[in-house]
Amino acid sequence: MPKTYNPIARTKLTSASATITFSGIPSSYTDLVLICNTTITTGNNNIHLEFNTDTGNNYSVVGMWGNGSGIQHYNYAPTPYTYAALAIYNSTSEPMNSITNIMNYSNTTTYKTLISRASRISLGTETLTSTWRSTAAINRIDVKPSDSTFAAGSTFTLYGILKA
Repeated sequence: MPKTYNPIARTKLTSASATITFSGIPSSYTDLVLICNTTITTGNNNIHLEFNTDTGNNYSVVGMWGNGSGIQHYNYAPTPYTYAALAIYNSTSEPMNSITNIMNYSNTTTYKTLISRASRISLGTETLTSTWRSTAAINRIDVKPSDSTFAAGSTFTLYGILKA
């Protein structure tokens, strides 16, 4: 990682887990980057992100995915969480990678925006943008699969991008 990326926390699961929580996130960075390398225990699941335990309908998501032979787009608003990836990307047998950039997370005068990219070799890639309609600084992120648990071996790393 570039010198501007400072690791805040990393979790590697030794057993299945329904929620990964990053709490006490310091406000000393400009942006955050969340990298998830996951498999799940059953089915295909979305990866949900909640900020500061907010489960109200305060999120909006717009995205698209493609696999070389087709493309699909979607729009969800309002919704009680945002996404790091949608269902086609998280499986029990093939790891999924997602990278989520959360901009101006500690700014207390603007809504929070994010861009997430996800991929799984056999299915394609996805990009989404999202807004959390809150001016609160993000100090907690909960990462959850929609209907399952993350499998042992899944990793989650949160980086802070140093102020310029």
